[in-house]
Amino acid sequence: MSDNLSRGLHTILLLDIKDNGDFMSVNEAVELLKRMESASKMGVISSELMVIYAARIGWDNQSIKVSTIDDVPDMGDTPHTIVIPGQLNPVEEDYLVNVLGANEELVRRHERFIDKMIKRPS
Repeated sequence: MSDNLSRGLHTILLLDIKDNGDFMSVNEAVELLKRMESASKMGVISSELMVIYAARIGWDNQSIKVSTIDDVPDMGDTPHTIVIPGQLNPVEEDYLVNVLGANEELVRRHERFIDKMIKRPS
């Protein structure tokens, strides 16, 4: 994920199936990402990071919500997917705000965060 973001690329996390056949939830995945960040100190998991949370894509009850890594929405039934956007083009920004209801300030903070990630020395 760090490599993708440092190049301005989007990252899609397809959440895994557990040993018992259940699917990992977005809450479990975010906790895992936070633990990985705590161990690696890469500066990827930040309150500035905008996340697109998706559930049951393709089903009648699919859901897509935009929030932060610190404010994980209730996504209901699994399977879940997480999309962490990289650089956004104007059409993507428009879609996030006007279709998915993303907060414009969140989108701007995310863009500044990604700009810093791109400029950060590796």
